[in-house]
Amino acid sequence: CNQLGVPVAEEKTEGPSTSLSFLGIQIDTKSLQLRLLEDKLRNLATLLGRWMCGPAPSPQRSGTKRDLLSLILNHAASVVKPGRTFMCSLIDESASVKALDHLVHLSAKAKADIAWWYTFLQSWNGISFLPATEPSHEIWSDASGTWGCGATWNCQWSQAQWPSFWSSTPIAPKELIPIVLGTAVWGHRWLGLRIRCLCDNMAVVFAVNKGSARDPQLMRILRTLFFLCAHFRITISAWYIAGSHNLSADALSRNNLRLFFSTNPQASPQPTAIPPDIQQLLFNQELGWTSPNWMRLFSSTLASVSPPPPLLVMPLPSGSKGACLEIGETKGCCRREANYSA
Repeated sequence: CNQLGVPVAEEKTEGPSTSLSFLGIQIDTKSLQLRLLEDKLRNLATLLGRWMCGPAPSPQRSGTKRDLLSLILNHAASVVKPGRTFMCSLIDESASVKALDHLVHLSAKAKADIAWWYTFLQSWNGISFLPATEPSHEIWSDASGTWGCGATWNCQWSQAQWPSFWSSTPIAPKELIPIVLGTAVWGHRWLGLRIRCLCDNMAVVFAVNKGSARDPQLMRILRTLFFLCAHFRITISAWYIAGSHNLSADALSRNNLRLFFSTNPQASPQPTAIPPDIQQLLFNQELGWTSPNWMRLFSSTLASVSPPPPLLVMPLPSGSKGACLEIGETKGCCRREANYSA
């Protein structure tokens, strides 16, 4: 740098080392960990507590653009990759005004995202693992417009039938449902791993890889997926595969078990049971995101599938009844079936 005439601040220079701090994040290549520095973690908890349970008689429902940016720029989402999905509405809200001292009124969606971070922080120690570069497992999924959906992973498989009131639901939300269900029932066996979803719907592939979607219904289901990913510390991605190469999942989505077992003779004779609560959580479109009922169904789902990591709950400080943020109710199977290029 000296030879090139580039000034260097020696007091800010670190390394070479296997552990460096950058933008408030400790990067440790020896333990393969990302750690949010303790002061950043404490600051984030303080900020979220201020928004969630502000001074009596009510929590903070609005603030300046500067206040909101202090949450967005905390860099926690850089450590918790699934958490980036829960920053989208906050970024949109901050862009609604120009000056840093202008007041921003939180929408219900933004309040819910703040509530997600507040909830997640109760059981997170500020540490995550650097994800592997290649996926450890693949899940094949498909949905039909009429009967239901299905997913396969190794020799395990699962399927669900659409409720009658889902008959007119667009196909994209239906295609995302089996991915969420598979993550819910098998996620405890994927702790800390990178998972690849093989899907024949390009809109779902794009939404999963981006972590957001414009369609409200698709985004609602996507938030549930990334809540599960954060809980199980999963890094998830999606890959498009032609429907003609997705025969097993397609057979499950049409309840054609004879075809499924004929192409997968080593598949488990029984499907992986899907907890009723996760189905109610996904299919009930009137259920408010992170509302008390939503959190009850989500927590009971995690409790029923396995021994998961510490259960995520929505704690309320003692004596703070009515003083917390209000979130109202709002209106591959055993063998690889096809080769694909990376």
